[in-house]
Amino acid sequence: MSVRSSVAPFEEYKTEVFKDILDIHLVGNLRLANAFRPHLKASKGCLINIGSIYSYFGSQRVPAYSAAKTAVVSLTKSLARLPKTASAALPPGD
Repeated sequence: MSVRSSVAPFEEYKTEVFKDILDIHLVGNLRLANAFRPHLKASKGCLINIGSIYSYFGSQRVPAYSAAKTAVVSLTKSLARLPKTASAALPPGD
């Protein structure tokens, strides 16, 4: 899931905005993974998530997006450790 936020810079420091961004980028990925895991398992498919340069360096302008994309990379690694679940996080530019 790759949905870039359209929130104004620095607005993500507000708690409610931060939570909304995490819900879109992180929890949304978990929802999709849970929904598709049985299908991927049956078809021997692979879940692929997209990281962000902000996963590695953070951003003062979009902290929630940075945190969410970092967490997506970690979530993807955790999902890959489940039995018969192939998953990968692609860094930007690959």
